[in-house]
Amino acid sequence: MKTNHFYHLKESQVKNYDFIVYTIKGENVLNHLHEIEKEIETKTQMRAQFLVLFDTLLYSNNTEERFLCAQYKKNKFDMGSFKFVYISKKDKIRKQSLDFFKSNIRYVEKSTLLNSVQKKIILKGLPI
Repeated sequence: MKTNHFYHLKESQVKNYDFIVYTIKGENVLNHLHEIEKEIETKTQMRAQFLVLFDTLLYSNNTEERFLCAQYKKNKFDMGSFKFVYISKKDKIRKQSLDFFKSNIRYVEKSTLLNSVQKKIILKGLPI
């Protein structure tokens, strides 16, 4: 898994999405789309189209605008395909996000957006 200072890109464990991009700082991950495109390009072989989910918890908090998705086609994002998506609390995506944030708890601890209760919920292993 390649890491930069603003996001982590991981292959999704859920069949609805091919990749998940996690924000790791309080900065809009969309400012880094070109970097993300290049990173996806290095991870792909034959397929030319993917669905990418963005989890912006550490940028937008746990709001209705936390998750957004976009089509990745021919080595770039389809800019017209970006949309916010609702992910229920019981969805496997939230479990995968929880696993990521628990494994990288330093990002949660440094967050100025999440309150102490939200941080404790993540530490206890409960999806938010």
